[in-house]
Amino acid sequence: MTSTKIDKAYLELINQFPLIPLREGSHFEDAIRVMKKLAYRIDDLSQGEADYLSVLSDLILKYEKRLPGIELEDEHQLIQDEEKHRAELMDELVALTEEMGGYKSQQISNGLVEITSDDDAAGLTFREKP
Repeated sequence: MTSTKIDKAYLELINQFPLIPLREGSHFEDAIRVMKKLAYRIDDLSQGEADYLSVLSDLILKYEKRLPGIELEDEHQLIQDEEKHRAELMDELVALTEEMGGYKSQQISNGLVEITSDDDAAGLTFREKP
């Protein structure tokens, strides 16, 4: 028998929202909220968090299959949609700061925008919160 080390972040997620079958709508909605919160940080997840997200997505998909008349999206499409929405919001932030005049901004990585004023070389850096 092999032993697997479970990281602290995984255990914290289990304590906050245990991975058990989804039985009712409110539990399903809570699961969606947890999934979205993790999906916003998809590039920064620990292995344990990524594993948790994978199992949670499976539970959500299993619940959705029981619902009448709902077309299912796979978890990768949901995550891609969330990432696209986040990128669009960050692009809007860049455009707004440029419209204010006297500021330059650029998206320097996924979810990170740097804003500098013409008077201040140091500038500000904004990170999107999940």
